[in-house]
Amino acid sequence: RGRVERSQGADALRELKHQRTRVGGLTKARPGHAIRILEWLLAMIAETGSANQSAWTISEVSTLIQDGSDYLWRVGEEPAAMAFFNRHTRRSVAISGVYTDPEKRGRGYATALVAGMCGQELASGREFVTLFTDAENPVSNAVYQRVGFYPVCDYHQYAFSRL
Repeated sequence: RGRVERSQGADALRELKHQRTRVGGLTKARPGHAIRILEWLLAMIAETGSANQSAWTISEVSTLIQDGSDYLWRVGEEPAAMAFFNRHTRRSVAISGVYTDPEKRGRGYATALVAGMCGQELASGREFVTLFTDAENPVSNAVYQRVGFYPVCDYHQYAFSRL
């Protein structure tokens, strides 16, 4: 027997929509950010109910940082939001792990972060950027649409039990 364990949308972006300038700036994460990023990833798993996702380790976070895949939106010296690149191909890259510090939500930091990351990749020659969306999270979906993402398809993950 099978049951839907997770439903998501798969979205793509080929052209970045104009974004208002936000306070702060896009920066690659540094080793000193590893603990904060790990805390945010674990909080994101708890908030989204992603029980089927294994918990992150400090080693995995450190590898993301070392590879230059993890980005932060910083306001002053303080990180406000994070996201990382994964699933690199010759023509595209995916964004995952978009998360804003709960105390800093509603200020456009995740929008600015995702827009900055997408702009960087498109300028470097990537044809498109992809990401998975949570159908149950209208706030994040609105962020992605404002940046220029559009739906491509639905994605369903099933869990099967033995008969």
